[in-house]
Amino acid sequence: NKVIVLFTHEEVKDINTLLAKIKNNLPNDDPEYLNSIVKLLSIYTLKVDSDIKNAEDMFGQLSLDDSSEKYNPGIS
Repeated sequence: NKVIVLFTHEEVKDINTLLAKIKNNLPNDDPEYLNSIVKLLSIYTLKVDSDIKNAEDMFGQLSLDDSSEKYNPGIS
């Protein structure tokens, strides 16, 4: 199972806010637990252009280029 968070604009502030909310909702803040959770998170930014008509197009573009603008978060 995966949870995909997709931002259609790149605002570091928004990403940091999301990470803080995720951390606040975890059952504990043990460093080992946090490290195991971080491995499951993928946050993408995708610039919407004329090639993207709907959500299917967005997910298709992400699956074509899994490294496109991927943000590998760190929670501390």
